[in-house]
Amino acid sequence: MNKMAGFKVGSTINACTKGLWVWGRPIPLENGRSLVVIDCEGLGSVEKDRTGNIDMKLFTLSVLLSSTIIYNTKHAISEDKIEELSNAANLTKRINIAKDDKKSIGLRISPFGEIIEEITFSGEILQAEECNFGILIVFTDSSIGLCSIENNIAVSKWIKKAGEKSNICAVISRDNKCALIAENKPDTEIYILNIKNGELEKKFCINSFNPKELTLWQKTDRGFFITDLKKAVEFDCDGTIFWEAFLPQKNKWNYVTYTKNNSLVICRNNWVIDSYKMNQDISVKRAKEQKKVKKYEDFYKNKKLKSSVFSKMTVNQLEEIEIILENGDYEKKEEEILFLLQQELDCYINDLLKNSNPHLRGMPSYYTLNPLYTEKLLLCASKTQTDNFTDEFSKLLELEQDYSAKNIILNCIKNIKYDRNGQILETFLKIIDRGSANRNLTWFLICDDTGIIANFMGKPALYRQGKSILTQFMYPEYSREIRDYAGKTLAKMMELDF
Repeated sequence: MNKMAGFKVGSTINACTKGLWVWGRPIPLENGRSLVVIDCEGLGSVEKDRTGNIDMKLFTLSVLLSSTIIYNTKHAISEDKIEELSNAANLTKRINIAKDDKKSIGLRISPFGEIIEEITFSGEILQAEECNFGILIVFTDSSIGLCSIENNIAVSKWIKKAGEKSNICAVISRDNKCALIAENKPDTEIYILNIKNGELEKKFCINSFNPKELTLWQKTDRGFFITDLKKAVEFDCDGTIFWEAFLPQKNKWNYVTYTKNNSLVICRNNWVIDSYKMNQDISVKRAKEQKKVKKYEDFYKNKKLKSSVFSKMTVNQLEEIEIILENGDYEKKEEEILFLLQQELDCYINDLLKNSNPHLRGMPSYYTLNPLYTEKLLLCASKTQTDNFTDEFSKLLELEQDYSAKNIILNCIKNIKYDRNGQILETFLKIIDRGSANRNLTWFLICDDTGIIANFMGKPALYRQGKSILTQFMYPEYSREIRDYAGKTLAKMMELDF
């Protein structure tokens, strides 16, 4: 140590350096860093007092201590020397692996890519979660700790161990709280900890949940969300479970997520996305106290709303609804709007059913006598841009005998775009089979709607169904204009790479 006068370099096989010598004064560099120079005893000394493989041990130690190695030789580097260097480098790798066995190493890196600090943890890390107080770290032995930075040095603030039979699978942080999801067969345990001091604040269980099959865990605006392959749950720090929902079989979906507006989104493997609006009332204590609803559309269909509007709305009221839907600012009005539109469409369908029955035929229906009202109603229903009214539009299209009204329905379907199971496309085929070939406007609209639905849904099955519809118009009984238009629509569909 403390070699102030420098290192002597010799040209013989006698060693000038004994062991490792360190330069006595660090050389200052930029950015507050310093350079320390170490001289290693030369390789291949023939002195008698050397025992064992001292050369290799010294060289390996110098490699482990240094970031840069300068190999000094008088002659050209021979193949034997290269082999010695390679063996030493490989030996340092094996030493590094042995040192880190069942331990994890973390690196603090500056915004400029400079390694500030290397941190060796006492165990193997399962998950690291950033929080307001540092980094929450979960280890494979079911312990959790908080790593923070003080005086530009990483320090351990606290470390806690889960119960003897508990196995921590994940952690979620939110503000100054964190939720630990742990397996304690047959239940799933949730531990709510205070991140600042690591103290346990709440512990509760979730039934019928397998933390080993966790697919997503995240914080929400009001608590925490977790899901496995069968069940999704949202809960609060005090143990309140906002809602619980069972998912479809895993072979029917690929991905699940939860949005900020409390929507559970399921991406199915048949190219369909289901979105379910979950409970938004935080005052509700438990999910089991709510009325269980399987589908979102069942929610508003089963709601017993007392509308402030008469059973038949006016055209002005429908225009107001249309503006609200276009602006997307309906918020809590959505329940009433969907209910009113559903009610009106059901009445329209019932009128058509009566007129289709020769024993029940009577005066023309309200919807036939008021085409402007009917058009506004259909336009509002289509601008919800969901598949809530797919069944209704399909039934109206099939039951309506007036082709002017049928064309209005077709013109609104392009706004919906949704046809989850090909129900509307199937109705198109029925209309083509029953209709005469000279209904050019109807056929043009069907061509447009077919292309829009097939392209929007993106499902191969609907693409094939759409192709079958368009090829119906290729027969000579249809006009040249229809045949050309159907051919162009089909060509656009075939450009898509399914």
